Amino acid sequence: MTDTLESEHGSEPSRAQWSGHLLGRHSPRLSPIKPLLIALLAIALAACDPGVKTSPTIQLINYGTFKKLNSGSDVQAPDAITGARHSVSKVDLLEHTTNVVARVGTSFGFLVRMPGQPGDVVQCSAKCLHPKFTDPSTGRSSETEQWDTSGLGGQDGYIGYTLDNDWELVPGPWTVQVFMGSRLVLEKTFNVSRSPN
Repeated sequence: MTDTLESEHGSEPSRAQWSGHLLGRHSPRLSPIKPLLIALLAIALAACDPGVKTSPTIQLINYGTFKKLNSGSDVQAPDAITGARHSVSKVDLLEHTTNVVARVGTSFGFLVRMPGQPGDVVQCSAKCLHPKFTDPSTGRSSETEQWDTSGLGGQDGYIGYTLDNDWELVPGPWTVQVFMGSRLVLEKTFNVSRSPN
């Protein structure tokens, strides 16, 4: 949603109306501060102009636990403890929640809409901050998983984490973050708890 200046009649005043008011048409002389105010107002009006482009960002559609409906081959992810990430092309939301029960096969994260035009490839990266766990086959421990991902402009995609192994079932706060370049654009903390079974 954008904010616009509105007059008391509900329409946006023209720049001429604003500048005429600020120039003080009834005053033959400009004070030294008025040109500065006029310049600042011109800058502010340009920033409110709907024609001014803003940096596109990923739009959050939903978050919670998901069922993966269509997955491709795993993709290399050197900054993930297993060295790979899942390639997921379709999911269903199971529950809109931040509370996750730690069970093998549970997936949680975001359903997002990528910015850009249809066909644009949008690059981003994801990070999952979690309580420390150790892969017993390698002895490698981690508190952060990080991977690059991409999507198509204007289309929905899933970014999240799947608990694939018993040694990943660690309760505590798990924070999933999404970055465009170095800019954090989405973040949500999920409270992972032990399974009652």
